[in-house]
Amino acid sequence: MIFGFLLVGVAFILLGFLQDLPDGWLFIVAATVLRMTEGIGSSLAFTGMYTLLPVLFPSRVGLVMGVFEVGSGLGFAVGPPIGGLLYTVGGFMLPFVSVGATVLLIIPPTFLLYKKTSCQPKVISFGVIRRLSGNFVFVLLLISQVICLTALGFLNPTFQPFLHKQFGLDELQVGLVFICAPAMYMILAAIFGALADKFGPRGFIVSGFLISGVSFFLIGPATFITTPRLWLTIVASLLMGVGLAPAFIPSYSDLLKIAKTQHPEVNTEVLTGVVSGLTSATLSLG
Repeated sequence: MIFGFLLVGVAFILLGFLQDLPDGWLFIVAATVLRMTEGIGSSLAFTGMYTLLPVLFPSRVGLVMGVFEVGSGLGFAVGPPIGGLLYTVGGFMLPFVSVGATVLLIIPPTFLLYKKTSCQPKVISFGVIRRLSGNFVFVLLLISQVICLTALGFLNPTFQPFLHKQFGLDELQVGLVFICAPAMYMILAAIFGALADKFGPRGFIVSGFLISGVSFFLIGPATFITTPRLWLTIVASLLMGVGLAPAFIPSYSDLLKIAKTQHPEVNTEVLTGVVSGLTSATLSLG
């Protein structure tokens, strides 16, 4: 986790200085390397965090995962408007340097908080991963995680130009509309996590995808429904967050349950490491 934070923080700060490079291959190579470094750091940090959750809270994985995703939802929600504001105030460099410095400031308290958390290194056979990959439901849940993050990720390159061209919104206003889906996701994440622990995850996952599917038809909206309207786009964004929370949150505890049922002989910390690594991979793929 700590090394991941270090890579992400440094990469973000250096991204802010890309504007000083000349156009051409040097800029492209530098930007690509820094983004890859950021991705490696994020993978390290998220895999570490996802591994710690079920180890520290084995009986309430859904609830704790939901609380954890409140943080993720808050980041998705406040990121666009804060980024838009910082860009408006200080140009290209300020958002990157600010975020990078903030990530680096997380390292000391993280080190102090987890210095007494000892998870002993263990060896795991890739045969366990291979056998889990042959479980249809396990693979289907991983695919569902990819779809959930794709649902949020595809908005990044498409939503801003759509909102600007269709409704004439500026950067700050676009950021405020971006808040809608992550905000609802953040508000409902812990609730659905707790409910999934009590009633089981599958019903929530299916219902979440149904709600999300409806939101995608409305966010544009689909041409056979009506013409674009700002209020409808905002409502659809809120509905997307309502659907993605139950679609994604319970899937992690469901994956852990399948892994433990199929491999009861394997140490719990090992299985959580495998599932957290796979979840981190699906999030990045999405």
